[in-house]
Amino acid sequence: MEETGKDSNISTKTDSSEKLEKKNVILFGIGFIILILGYFVLTYTDSRGQNWASILSPIMLVGAYIIMGISMIIK
Repeated sequence: MEETGKDSNISTKTDSSEKLEKKNVILFGIGFIILILGYFVLTYTDSRGQNWASILSPIMLVGAYIIMGISMIIK
């Protein structure tokens, strides 16, 4: 006997929630660039942590991780 109709309901398309959209990739890329720049600025901090790099680099690093996290959450 031949099964008919059982496999015809299976869709070959991927679910839209599983694929990355262009805006997600761009947002993740921006976050990654800020992350790299934040680590680069971190190399300019002084040992007492009282210069511009000591203030700016943590803000950049935390901001980059937040941006990258948001890019993975939004649809």
